[in-house]
Amino acid sequence: METEEIKPRTLAYLRSAPEPEFAAEMCVMDKDGYYTVICMSDQALVNMAAAATRLIAERKFFKENPNG
Repeated sequence: METEEIKPRTLAYLRSAPEPEFAAEMCVMDKDGYYTVICMSDQALVNMAAAATRLIAERKFFKENPNG
Protein backbone atom coordinates (compact mmCIF):
# COMPACT_ATOMS: atom_id res chain seq x y z
CA MET A 1 0.00 0.00 0.00
CA GLU A 2 1.46 3.33 -1.07
CA THR A 3 0.92 6.42 1.06
CA GLU A 4 0.45 9.82 -0.47
CA GLU A 5 2.63 12.61 0.86
CA ILE A 6 0.65 15.42 2.46
CA LYS A 7 1.82 18.77 1.16
CA PRO A 8 2.15 21.56 3.73
CA ARG A 9 -0.37 24.36 3.65
CA THR A 10 0.22 28.03 4.27
CA LEU A 11 -1.62 29.69 7.13
CA ALA A 12 -3.43 32.68 5.64
CA TYR A 13 -5.06 33.94 8.84
CA LEU A 14 -6.40 33.10 12.28
CA ARG A 15 -9.23 35.35 13.44
CA SER A 16 -12.37 35.47 15.55
CA ALA A 17 -15.21 33.51 14.03
CA PRO A 18 -18.35 35.41 13.02
CA GLU A 19 -20.50 32.51 14.30
CA PRO A 20 -21.03 32.73 18.09
CA GLU A 21 -20.71 28.95 18.53
CA PHE A 22 -17.08 28.97 17.30
CA ALA A 23 -14.04 30.65 18.85
CA ALA A 24 -11.98 31.20 15.72
CA GLU A 25 -11.54 30.65 12.00
CA MET A 26 -8.31 29.38 10.58
CA CYS A 27 -7.76 29.80 6.86
CA VAL A 28 -5.10 27.81 5.02
CA MET A 29 -4.01 27.93 1.38
CA ASP A 30 -2.86 24.80 -0.44
CA LYS A 31 -0.16 24.54 -3.10
CA ASP A 32 -2.72 25.19 -5.86
CA GLY A 33 -3.88 28.46 -4.29
CA TYR A 34 -7.17 27.11 -2.94
CA TYR A 35 -8.29 28.40 0.45
CA THR A 36 -9.93 26.32 3.16
CA VAL A 37 -11.60 27.94 6.18
CA ILE A 38 -11.83 25.81 9.30
CA CYS A 39 -14.04 26.84 12.22
CA MET A 40 -12.51 26.04 15.59
CA SER A 41 -14.16 25.41 18.94
CA ASP A 42 -12.85 26.98 22.14
CA GLN A 43 -11.10 23.71 23.03
CA ALA A 44 -9.53 23.37 19.57
CA LEU A 45 -8.15 26.90 19.86
CA VAL A 46 -6.73 26.17 23.34
CA ASN A 47 -5.16 22.96 22.00
CA MET A 48 -3.59 24.86 19.11
CA ALA A 49 -2.19 27.52 21.46
CA ALA A 50 -0.74 24.84 23.76
CA ALA A 51 0.85 22.99 20.83
CA ALA A 52 2.28 26.23 19.43
CA THR A 53 3.74 27.17 22.83
CA ARG A 54 5.30 23.71 23.22
CA LEU A 55 6.84 23.85 19.73
CA ILE A 56 8.34 27.30 20.24
CA ALA A 57 9.70 26.29 23.67
CA GLU A 58 11.38 23.23 22.11
CA ARG A 59 13.15 25.64 19.76
CA LYS A 60 14.57 27.44 22.82
CA PHE A 61 12.71 30.66 21.99
CA PHE A 62 12.09 31.31 25.67
CA LYS A 63 15.49 32.09 27.17
CA GLU A 64 16.13 31.44 30.84
CA ASN A 65 16.43 34.60 32.91
CA PRO A 66 20.01 34.71 34.29
CA ASN A 67 18.78 36.75 37.29
CA GLY A 68 16.38 34.02 38.37
